[in-house]
Amino acid sequence: MAGGMQFMAMGGEQPLTSQIKQRIQRQLFPLPKEVKFGQKLFSFAPGTCQLAITTKLNTTERQFVSNFKQQWQKKFHTSLKQSANTKSKLQLIIVKSDSHTAVGVNLKRIQQLPNSAQAYTVSTVISDGNLKIYLIFNDSPGLYYALETFNQLLADGSSNKKLVLPAITITDWPDIRYRGMWGGVRYPTGKLMAKELADFSAMKLNYWERPRMKVMLNSQNQVYYNALTPKLLTAAERYNIKLEPYITHLSGLFSSHWASHLGKLKDQLTAKGTKSYGKVWCWHKTESQEMLYQMMLKAAGTPGLKSLSIWLSEWGGTACQCDQCKGNVHDYFIMETANILKAYRRVKKSYPHLQLTILTTQTSYKFQDEILAMIPPEIHLDFYGGSGKGNTYQTTNQSILAGYPVEKLLKRGYKLGVLPLVISSHAPAIGQFPFYTPSLIKMRMSEVYRKKLERVIAYLPYNLYQHDINIQAVGEYAWNSNGRSLEQFAVSWSARQDNKYPAKTGKIITLLDHPGRILSMGIHADKFSNPLTRLVDRLLEVKSKYSAYFALLQGIDSKDKVTATENLLNDCQQALKLATQTGNQRLIAAAKLLRQWMRILHEYAKFNAKPDNKQLRDKVKQQIVVYVREIPQLWLNWIQHEQIPNKRRKKYIFKKMQKIMQIFKRLGQMPNVDHLADSWLKK
Repeated sequence: MAGGMQFMAMGGEQPLTSQIKQRIQRQLFPLPKEVKFGQKLFSFAPGTCQLAITTKLNTTERQFVSNFKQQWQKKFHTSLKQSANTKSKLQLIIVKSDSHTAVGVNLKRIQQLPNSAQAYTVSTVISDGNLKIYLIFNDSPGLYYALETFNQLLADGSSNKKLVLPAITITDWPDIRYRGMWGGVRYPTGKLMAKELADFSAMKLNYWERPRMKVMLNSQNQVYYNALTPKLLTAAERYNIKLEPYITHLSGLFSSHWASHLGKLKDQLTAKGTKSYGKVWCWHKTESQEMLYQMMLKAAGTPGLKSLSIWLSEWGGTACQCDQCKGNVHDYFIMETANILKAYRRVKKSYPHLQLTILTTQTSYKFQDEILAMIPPEIHLDFYGGSGKGNTYQTTNQSILAGYPVEKLLKRGYKLGVLPLVISSHAPAIGQFPFYTPSLIKMRMSEVYRKKLERVIAYLPYNLYQHDINIQAVGEYAWNSNGRSLEQFAVSWSARQDNKYPAKTGKIITLLDHPGRILSMGIHADKFSNPLTRLVDRLLEVKSKYSAYFALLQGIDSKDKVTATENLLNDCQQALKLATQTGNQRLIAAAKLLRQWMRILHEYAKFNAKPDNKQLRDKVKQQIVVYVREIPQLWLNWIQHEQIPNKRRKKYIFKKMQKIMQIFKRLGQMPNVDHLADSWLKK
């Protein structure tokens, strides 16, 4: 190596062993597309490093660099000095790909990578005895991700007195342009907002559909809203996140949750003679059309806002019954779409920069072709399907884009997105059992990438942290769908949490993945109760219109459901054994709870194998009752270890769990778990 002795004088070097490479690679998240290690590991005093910027940065890029300097100061307790001295022994060099200052890096290739605005290279180069670390980017997002990746490289071995860096070249770009979620804490403020945005961006997620627009009226019956602030938009920009607020399903605007905010306008705008949930609009009224325009106009006027999402109506009843509407559902959706487009054109006259996204819904399926034909390609389209066409709210192996004309719309020039579920149920109770299933997320992200959609907007209701492995799997596989295996990802996730047993933890997560998927496949999207409660109902001869057997066992490929559920039960048992060895109480509690649910399912499978055997039936019923009685204690033991950021959310989850427990009362005396929640709610 040229100049090796000179470099040794200022720091140190040692061979880059396979063990060190493995540790470093585990810290890289998401796994970059290309990682090439050299032969050396360098160490030096952080204060000897100098920053050189060889290109003119815009305001956003300067902010990224400023944030990075603050992180450097916090980590190493010394400032990162900026200097143009190219003869410095140790230099961190920020280079735009259209310059000619990088040594030993193919700048032209970086410019040609997919999603090139987010592409970057981090490369260490020894030249004349000096170590140069190049951070090369095409556009602002690429600089942000280059800095993030460089920080990840410093996670292994570096301290406030020593900076350790491998000889390495990373070239990277995302598979999917916009990667993110909708949901999260609805109205974050202060420290929670800052933490959420920082943690979100650390996963290299860059799109967040939030917050829900809360439409209200002032004393003069003028529309305003209080869900979005310039401060929130500025914070999102700091973390390279596109924040897109949304106006919820228009039919839900007049539901009981929102009605109090709309005063007298509720009666003026809502439909007549309908039993739909909430109240649907009467689109023949000019007041309705004006209300929609005012909502969009007020949103567009928020400083810094660049885009807005609006969701078509969704309900299970009839349309307005007035003399003009006559309950015609087809006309309702056609008129709603037309009025959205009309309002958008009016808003664009004042805010020409505004980008609109329209979410189609389950109720609009029947008229999908006509609705899509009305919408011009410059408007973005999002899709989800909880039932019927599409399976975005299911955790089965079926396509999430079934029935949606993806190829036809792409040919017409649309930018498309999809909203898949990444936890076990979309019901706000989320927390009936653990759902550590990176396999589901990998499958979903691979489909989105394969079908060339622009956006994936994962649905993770209200909480980034309770199901952190799942949202991190979105970050992993939306960026690099062909990267890590499921177990490799779980090991990486564990290592980044400073877990002492990453390999065992990876195995535990892999073992629990399949049981969690099987259990969740039967959860009906709009129910708080687990389908296993219906399973118990059925065994107790309580009438139910749902088939628990079909709902839960359909995901098991084997015809021999007894043996298959026994194998899944053994997976849970093996996971529990490994978790006990690690001493990780969160995983121990998770494995115990999943094992309990799987015990119930295994008993149910035995009963269904011989449904006419009364003796077996009675024995199974008796055993299931014993298992179900233990669920509340096991559930609380698990949920106490989950990461839930505020007491209000904890109380909500526990309240929903209490409702679920009411279903079990028919089994006889159930243990009272109310007192067990005290310590958890106080944390």
